[in-house]
Amino acid sequence: MQKIYCLLCVICVIIASVSAQNISRIEYFFNTDPGFGQATGVTGFTPSDNVAGFPLSIDVSSVSDGVNILYLRSKDSNGNWSITNVIPFVKVDVSTYNIVEAEYFLNTDPGFGKATPFTLPASADISKQTLTLNIESVPLGINNLYIRTEDSNGSWSLTNCIPFIKGTAAGNISSLEYFIDTDPGFGMATPVVLTPGQDISNYVFNANVSSLPVNTTHNLFIRSKDEIGMWSLTNVLSFTRTSGVGIADINDASAAFTVFPNPATDKFTLLCSPDKKIDKVELMDVQGKLIQVQSTGNGKEKQIEISKFPKGIYFIKISSGEDAIYKRLVKE
Repeated sequence: MQKIYCLLCVICVIIASVSAQNISRIEYFFNTDPGFGQATGVTGFTPSDNVAGFPLSIDVSSVSDGVNILYLRSKDSNGNWSITNVIPFVKVDVSTYNIVEAEYFLNTDPGFGKATPFTLPASADISKQTLTLNIESVPLGINNLYIRTEDSNGSWSLTNCIPFIKGTAAGNISSLEYFIDTDPGFGMATPVVLTPGQDISNYVFNANVSSLPVNTTHNLFIRSKDEIGMWSLTNVLSFTRTSGVGIADINDASAAFTVFPNPATDKFTLLCSPDKKIDKVELMDVQGKLIQVQSTGNGKEKQIEISKFPKGIYFIKISSGEDAIYKRLVKE
């Protein structure tokens, strides 16, 4: 068995300054914050107002096996620090053995080696394989697909979970709408022009954020309707608008908050970056119905019990100061 001691990532740090300044320092740390300017400095990058594409190789030999947290932040030439980005990861022993077996199951685990097998080439890398599944046996609504593999040494991988919704035969999606922060009602939000089709997953449209104040956090909600009048779930993206209205001026506000494990079974942990706080946590189902509220009082970490709730997809609404941030959670 060999240990992987190098974590590869692409830097994506968010500078709070309104005017663009060169990023002069990038640093990272694991698990415990040593203080601004005291973490491990990154070398090899050219000072610039945009380092989002800079590849970074990080040595993780000092951290223990299991769940760890990598934190990244940067400082500009005016001395302003970005938010501290949070990247959870699992350090595990990995082998060079070929993957020789693969299996999947729907909703209920029959046990290792007892699920539905499928054929894969004997290889150490099967990341780009395709799989056709029979889902006739599962009910309509939210279900979970689980996939795992076994190597030639008899070691099983983690069991990967993919939630999906089984519905009736799909009609063309005929309309798409969005709103920011406040729901005006189905069919009353801002419409998006699109060509009707069954798959609009790669459709790109412009959402107008010009009326929003600079450096404020908001939530973009999107939903669609098919030709027989059935509405989709309402999807949400939390974002912060900086100085402009282009893609580069919109930052993912949810990146400062981490939910793990996800999927979860009995409970999950909510963690925020050092420059944020968790005032209140609200758990909602996919229809937006509030099912649980917990106040934390300016906390940095919160553990939420969910064992009594049914399996499915939930939204976590996090109140942090004047901001409301949404994260998605899968309950197994």
